[in-house]
Amino acid sequence: MVITVNIDLGTITQQLRESIGIIQDTKRSTLDKEEHARLCVYRALSVHPVLNAMKPPTQVLGDLDWYTELKSPLALLGGPFRKLGQNDHFRRTSNLGEQGRRTRIMMLLCWIIGHRLPQDKARQFISTTVGDALSTIETGDHADMLLQLHMVRKILEQLAKMIRTQLPLPKERNPFYGDDFVADDEDKLIPRAELWAYSQEEGEGLSPDEIYEFDVKHNPSILLRPLTSRVLVPQTKLSLLAIQWVTHNFGLGKKVFSRRDIDSTMFWNADPPPYIGRRPPPLA
Repeated sequence: MVITVNIDLGTITQQLRESIGIIQDTKRSTLDKEEHARLCVYRALSVHPVLNAMKPPTQVLGDLDWYTELKSPLALLGGPFRKLGQNDHFRRTSNLGEQGRRTRIMMLLCWIIGHRLPQDKARQFISTTVGDALSTIETGDHADMLLQLHMVRKILEQLAKMIRTQLPLPKERNPFYGDDFVADDEDKLIPRAELWAYSQEEGEGLSPDEIYEFDVKHNPSILLRPLTSRVLVPQTKLSLLAIQWVTHNFGLGKKVFSRRDIDSTMFWNADPPPYIGRRPPPLA
Protein backbone atom coordinates (compact mmCIF):
# COMPACT_ATOMS: atom_id res chain seq x y z
CA MET A 1 0.00 0.00 0.00
CA VAL A 2 1.48 3.31 -1.06
CA ILE A 3 0.84 6.71 0.46
CA THR A 4 -2.42 7.74 -1.14
CA VAL A 5 -3.02 11.26 -2.36
CA ASN A 6 -5.79 12.42 -0.09
CA ILE A 7 -5.10 16.10 -0.45
CA ASP A 8 -6.92 18.37 -2.86
CA LEU A 9 -4.48 19.46 -5.58
CA GLY A 10 -6.88 22.14 -6.76
CA THR A 11 -7.02 23.63 -3.29
CA ILE A 12 -3.24 23.61 -2.99
CA THR A 13 -2.91 25.32 -6.36
CA GLN A 14 -5.29 28.05 -5.22
CA GLN A 15 -3.45 28.41 -1.91
CA LEU A 16 -0.15 28.80 -3.75
CA ARG A 17 -1.55 31.51 -5.99
CA GLU A 18 -2.97 33.38 -3.01
CA SER A 19 0.34 33.15 -1.16
CA ILE A 20 2.26 34.39 -4.19
CA GLY A 21 -0.08 37.37 -4.33
CA ILE A 22 0.58 38.16 -0.68
CA ILE A 23 4.36 37.84 -1.11
CA GLN A 24 4.22 40.31 -4.00
CA ASP A 25 1.88 42.73 -2.21
CA THR A 26 3.95 45.76 -1.21
CA LYS A 27 1.37 46.62 1.45
CA ARG A 28 1.85 43.38 3.38
CA SER A 29 4.31 43.14 6.24
CA THR A 30 7.60 41.31 5.96
CA LEU A 31 6.38 38.78 8.54
CA ASP A 32 3.30 38.02 6.43
CA LYS A 33 5.43 37.59 3.33
CA GLU A 34 7.87 35.26 5.09
CA GLU A 35 5.05 33.14 6.47
CA HIS A 36 3.47 32.72 3.05
CA ALA A 37 6.85 31.99 1.47
CA ARG A 38 7.22 29.14 3.94
CA LEU A 39 3.70 27.92 3.18
CA CYS A 40 4.47 27.94 -0.54
CA VAL A 41 7.51 25.72 -0.04
CA TYR A 42 5.76 23.40 2.42
CA ARG A 43 2.71 22.98 0.19
CA ALA A 44 4.85 22.37 -2.86
CA LEU A 45 6.81 19.65 -1.08
CA SER A 46 3.56 18.00 0.04
CA VAL A 47 2.63 17.16 -3.56
CA HIS A 48 6.00 15.76 -4.64
CA PRO A 49 5.35 12.65 -6.79
CA VAL A 50 7.90 10.54 -4.88
CA LEU A 51 5.46 10.40 -1.95
CA ASN A 52 3.08 8.25 -3.97
CA ALA A 53 5.83 5.71 -4.69
CA MET A 54 6.61 4.97 -1.04
CA LYS A 55 5.39 1.93 0.82
CA PRO A 56 4.83 1.81 4.59
CA PRO A 57 7.45 -0.16 6.53
CA THR A 58 6.93 -3.88 7.00
CA GLN A 59 8.86 -6.46 8.99
CA VAL A 60 11.12 -6.72 5.96
CA LEU A 61 11.65 -2.97 5.92
CA GLY A 62 12.08 -0.57 8.84
CA ASP A 63 10.84 -1.46 12.31
CA LEU A 64 9.61 2.09 12.93
CA ASP A 65 6.39 3.31 11.31
CA TRP A 66 7.71 6.66 10.17
CA TYR A 67 4.40 7.47 8.47
CA THR A 68 2.37 7.26 11.68
CA GLU A 69 5.08 8.92 13.74
CA LEU A 70 5.34 11.88 11.40
CA LYS A 71 1.59 12.27 11.03
CA SER A 72 0.57 14.06 14.19
CA PRO A 73 2.16 16.99 16.03
CA LEU A 74 2.04 15.00 19.29
CA ALA A 75 4.22 12.27 17.85
CA LEU A 76 6.89 14.82 17.07
CA LEU A 77 7.22 15.72 20.73
CA GLY A 78 8.25 12.29 22.03
CA GLY A 79 10.25 9.19 21.26
CA PRO A 80 12.83 9.28 18.49
CA PHE A 81 11.21 12.37 16.96
CA ARG A 82 11.40 14.60 20.03
CA LYS A 83 14.37 16.66 18.82
CA LEU A 84 13.19 16.59 15.21
CA GLY A 85 9.90 18.10 16.37
CA GLN A 86 11.80 21.00 17.90
CA ASN A 87 13.21 21.95 14.51
CA ASP A 88 11.61 25.20 13.35
CA HIS A 89 10.46 23.95 9.95
CA PHE A 90 9.09 20.66 11.30
CA ARG A 91 7.29 22.51 14.07
CA ARG A 92 5.72 25.00 11.67
CA THR A 93 4.15 22.19 9.63
CA SER A 94 2.34 20.74 12.65
CA ASN A 95 -0.90 22.65 11.94
CA LEU A 96 -1.07 21.77 8.23
CA GLY A 97 -2.75 18.39 8.62
CA GLU A 98 -2.05 15.91 5.82
CA GLN A 99 -0.06 18.53 3.94
CA GLY A 100 2.17 18.87 6.99
CA ARG A 101 2.75 15.13 7.31
CA ARG A 102 3.78 14.81 3.69
CA THR A 103 5.99 17.89 3.98
CA ARG A 104 7.78 16.45 7.01
CA ILE A 105 8.46 13.20 5.17
CA MET A 106 9.94 15.15 2.26
CA MET A 107 12.09 17.32 4.52
CA LEU A 108 13.43 14.24 6.30
CA LEU A 109 14.19 12.56 2.97
CA CYS A 110 16.03 15.64 1.75
CA TRP A 111 17.96 15.78 5.03
CA ILE A 112 19.17 12.21 4.58
CA ILE A 113 19.93 12.39 0.86
CA GLY A 114 21.48 15.86 0.89
CA HIS A 115 23.16 15.87 4.30
CA ARG A 116 26.73 15.59 3.04
CA LEU A 117 26.39 17.92 0.07
CA PRO A 118 28.35 21.19 -0.08
CA GLN A 119 26.18 24.26 0.41
CA ASP A 120 25.83 25.14 -3.28
CA LYS A 121 24.82 21.57 -4.14
CA ALA A 122 22.41 21.45 -1.20
CA ARG A 123 20.80 24.67 -2.40
CA GLN A 124 20.44 23.30 -5.92
CA PHE A 125 19.04 20.02 -4.57
CA ILE A 126 16.34 21.74 -2.50
CA SER A 127 15.39 24.08 -5.34
CA THR A 128 15.19 21.17 -7.81
CA THR A 129 13.06 19.14 -5.39
CA VAL A 130 10.56 21.98 -4.95
CA GLY A 131 10.57 22.60 -8.70
CA ASP A 132 9.84 18.93 -9.41
CA ALA A 133 6.96 19.08 -6.95
CA LEU A 134 5.49 22.19 -8.54
CA SER A 135 5.59 20.53 -11.95
CA THR A 136 2.89 18.10 -10.82
CA ILE A 137 0.20 20.73 -10.32
CA GLU A 138 -1.42 23.28 -12.62
CA THR A 139 0.25 26.52 -11.65
CA GLY A 140 0.79 28.00 -15.09
CA ASP A 141 3.71 30.41 -14.96
CA HIS A 142 3.47 30.58 -11.19
CA ALA A 143 5.98 27.76 -10.66
CA ASP A 144 8.92 29.60 -12.24
CA MET A 145 7.81 32.83 -10.63
CA LEU A 146 7.61 31.22 -7.21
CA LEU A 147 11.17 29.92 -7.28
CA GLN A 148 12.47 33.35 -8.25
CA LEU A 149 10.75 35.27 -5.45
CA HIS A 150 13.27 36.64 -2.96
CA MET A 151 11.27 35.50 0.08
CA VAL A 152 10.90 31.97 -1.31
CA ARG A 153 14.58 31.74 -2.18
CA LYS A 154 15.31 32.74 1.40
CA ILE A 155 13.28 29.74 2.67
CA LEU A 156 15.00 27.42 0.20
CA GLU A 157 18.34 28.67 1.51
CA GLN A 158 17.21 27.94 5.07
CA LEU A 159 16.27 24.38 4.14
CA ALA A 160 19.57 23.91 2.31
CA LYS A 161 21.43 24.95 5.46
CA MET A 162 19.16 22.80 7.64
CA ILE A 163 19.88 19.55 5.81
CA ARG A 164 23.61 20.07 6.27
CA THR A 165 23.30 20.36 10.06
CA GLN A 166 23.35 17.38 12.42
CA LEU A 167 20.28 15.25 11.94
CA PRO A 168 18.29 15.46 15.22
CA LEU A 169 17.54 11.75 15.53
CA PRO A 170 18.81 9.28 18.14
CA LYS A 171 22.05 7.60 17.15
CA GLU A 172 20.33 4.26 16.60
CA ARG A 173 17.99 5.92 14.05
CA ASN A 174 20.58 8.19 12.48
CA PRO A 175 22.28 6.79 9.36
CA PHE A 176 25.25 9.10 9.92
CA TYR A 177 26.25 7.33 13.12
CA GLY A 178 27.46 3.80 13.64
CA ASP A 179 29.38 1.28 11.59
CA ASP A 180 27.60 2.12 8.33
CA PHE A 181 29.04 5.62 8.17
CA VAL A 182 32.63 6.80 8.35
CA ALA A 183 33.12 10.33 7.06
CA ASP A 184 36.61 9.62 5.75
CA ASP A 185 35.25 6.72 3.68
CA GLU A 186 32.11 8.32 2.23
CA ASP A 187 33.69 9.07 -1.14
CA LYS A 188 35.48 5.75 -1.47
CA LEU A 189 34.48 3.88 -4.59
CA ILE A 190 32.66 0.59 -4.26
CA PRO A 191 34.74 -2.12 -6.00
CA ARG A 192 33.09 -3.18 -9.22
CA ALA A 193 33.63 -6.80 -8.24
CA GLU A 194 31.02 -6.28 -5.50
CA LEU A 195 28.39 -5.02 -7.95
CA TRP A 196 26.64 -7.67 -10.04
CA ALA A 197 25.65 -5.10 -12.69
CA TYR A 198 29.30 -5.07 -13.85
CA SER A 199 29.57 -8.88 -14.04
CA GLN A 200 31.19 -10.14 -17.23
CA GLU A 201 29.52 -13.53 -16.98
CA GLU A 202 27.09 -14.19 -19.79
CA GLY A 203 23.52 -13.24 -18.87
CA GLU A 204 24.53 -11.95 -15.44
CA GLY A 205 25.60 -8.31 -15.74
CA LEU A 206 24.06 -5.30 -17.45
CA SER A 207 25.08 -3.42 -20.58
CA PRO A 208 26.33 0.17 -20.16
CA ASP A 209 23.03 1.62 -21.41
CA GLU A 210 21.18 -0.31 -18.69
CA ILE A 211 23.29 1.20 -15.90
CA TYR A 212 22.95 4.58 -14.18
CA GLU A 213 26.15 5.18 -12.24
CA PHE A 214 24.81 6.95 -9.17
CA ASP A 215 26.86 9.34 -7.05
CA VAL A 216 24.68 11.09 -4.49
CA LYS A 217 27.01 14.10 -4.40
CA HIS A 218 26.70 14.62 -8.15
CA ASN A 219 22.98 13.98 -8.67
CA PRO A 220 21.04 13.53 -5.42
CA SER A 221 17.72 14.30 -7.14
CA ILE A 222 17.80 11.00 -9.04
CA LEU A 223 16.53 9.20 -5.91
CA LEU A 224 13.41 11.37 -5.99
CA ARG A 225 12.64 10.76 -9.66
CA PRO A 226 11.37 7.62 -11.40
CA LEU A 227 13.95 5.70 -13.39
CA THR A 228 12.59 2.59 -15.10
CA SER A 229 14.95 2.14 -18.04
CA ARG A 230 18.18 1.71 -16.08
CA VAL A 231 19.40 0.31 -12.77
CA LEU A 232 20.96 2.62 -10.21
CA VAL A 233 24.47 1.43 -9.41
CA PRO A 234 25.98 3.22 -6.39
CA GLN A 235 29.51 4.40 -7.02
CA THR A 236 30.47 5.45 -3.48
CA LYS A 237 29.77 4.31 0.08
CA LEU A 238 27.72 7.46 0.72
CA SER A 239 25.60 6.75 -2.36
CA LEU A 240 24.98 3.23 -1.11
CA LEU A 241 24.00 4.54 2.33
CA ALA A 242 21.37 6.84 0.76
CA ILE A 243 19.88 3.97 -1.26
CA GLN A 244 19.88 1.68 1.76
CA TRP A 245 18.14 4.20 3.99
CA VAL A 246 15.31 5.19 1.66
CA THR A 247 14.54 1.61 0.65
CA HIS A 248 14.73 0.29 4.21
CA ASN A 249 12.74 3.01 5.95
CA PHE A 250 10.29 4.20 3.30
CA GLY A 251 10.05 1.31 0.87
CA LEU A 252 11.15 3.57 -1.96
CA GLY A 253 12.54 1.77 -5.00
CA LYS A 254 13.80 -1.80 -4.98
CA LYS A 255 17.16 -3.36 -4.30
CA VAL A 256 17.89 -5.98 -6.95
CA PHE A 257 20.52 -8.68 -6.71
CA SER A 258 20.33 -9.99 -10.28
CA ARG A 259 18.81 -9.18 -13.65
CA ARG A 260 15.88 -11.45 -12.72
CA ASP A 261 15.00 -9.21 -9.77
CA ILE A 262 14.46 -6.07 -11.87
CA ASP A 263 10.89 -4.80 -11.64
CA SER A 264 9.98 -2.12 -14.17
CA THR A 265 6.89 -1.17 -12.14
CA MET A 266 9.06 0.10 -9.27
CA PHE A 267 10.07 3.75 -8.89
CA TRP A 268 13.63 2.66 -9.52
CA ASN A 269 15.81 -0.42 -9.13
CA ALA A 270 19.22 -0.33 -7.49
CA ASP A 271 22.17 -2.71 -7.36
CA PRO A 272 23.74 -2.86 -3.90
CA PRO A 273 26.63 -5.21 -3.12
CA PRO A 274 25.11 -8.71 -2.81
CA TYR A 275 25.62 -8.96 0.96
CA ILE A 276 23.86 -5.67 1.65
CA GLY A 277 20.29 -6.24 2.78
CA ARG A 278 21.00 -9.96 3.20
CA ARG A 279 23.03 -11.88 5.72
CA PRO A 280 26.68 -10.84 5.42
CA PRO A 281 29.14 -13.38 4.08
CA PRO A 282 30.74 -15.65 6.72
CA LEU A 283 34.07 -14.63 8.11
CA ALA A 284 37.07 -16.51 6.78
